[in-house]
Amino acid sequence: MILNTTMIFVGICSYFDLKQQKLKTSFLGASGMAACLLQCWWRSEGEWSIVGGIGIGVGLLFLSYLSRERIGYGDGCVFLVTGILLGFSKNVELLVIALLGSSVWALYLLVIKKKKGTERYPFLPFVFMACVGFWVCERF
Repeated sequence: MILNTTMIFVGICSYFDLKQQKLKTSFLGASGMAACLLQCWWRSEGEWSIVGGIGIGVGLLFLSYLSRERIGYGDGCVFLVTGILLGFSKNVELLVIALLGSSVWALYLLVIKKKKGTERYPFLPFVFMACVGFWVCERF
């Protein structure tokens, strides 16, 4: 149930990241509150795992601040919510898999499409693909 909810949440965020390149703070705030309620109800993760998962989002927000938003604040906020839902270890896995996918895409753009290294592209679709991968692996 938690993974399905995470996948739906990240899918919606991914859509807005692709179309508008920004996320609504009201949606992120409501999603965070809903994630807290879901964790209280199902208790799929321990308290310290949730705190660690939130820490990943806080770390991304800090990196966003340091890089003058080369990493979007929305990405950090999404990882705050996924940290509540998935806990520390799954949130780290999600981030690493999404970063690997994003890196492969960036390499493709640089080498094949001859794009500049300064061009920006949305990160959340790669997070969504990682969520789908988790979902598929959980089913089989």
